[in-house]
Amino acid sequence: MVSQLRPSDAPDPICRVLTTNFPSASRKRRPRPWAAKAAFTDGDWAGSLYKLYRLKEDHKEIAVLPRYIRNANFNWGVEALSGFEVDNAIDHFKDALEMAPGDPEIQKVLDLAARYRRRGRDAAFDSFVKSLNTKSLDDR
Repeated sequence: MVSQLRPSDAPDPICRVLTTNFPSASRKRRPRPWAAKAAFTDGDWAGSLYKLYRLKEDHKEIAVLPRYIRNANFNWGVEALSGFEVDNAIDHFKDALEMAPGDPEIQKVLDLAARYRRRGRDAAFDSFVKSLNTKSLDDR
């Protein structure tokens, strides 16, 4: 539990910043980064992103948050593509690119999704989508 950790013992960058900045904050008011991580691990991209964006608003000093947000958006985009929800996928890949401008992997998937915006699903699309791997929270 974060309240029992010293800043130097915190397991990750988010917890380290929060234990430094909120050592005696009440339990109800303290930001809960582990909830964002749990939502991510469960594949709850909407819940994870809601929590991550809120943490980013409140704690601009946590440098890993844009990467976490990028990875959650990328994964949601991959999930949307697998269901041929191309417009939804495009939105999430664009959001991921905002956090990592110029990322070639995201750009490649975004370009493919844009090509299929007005085309029907085919074997090449399905093969490409099956080859995509989702990212872990810490993937760079």
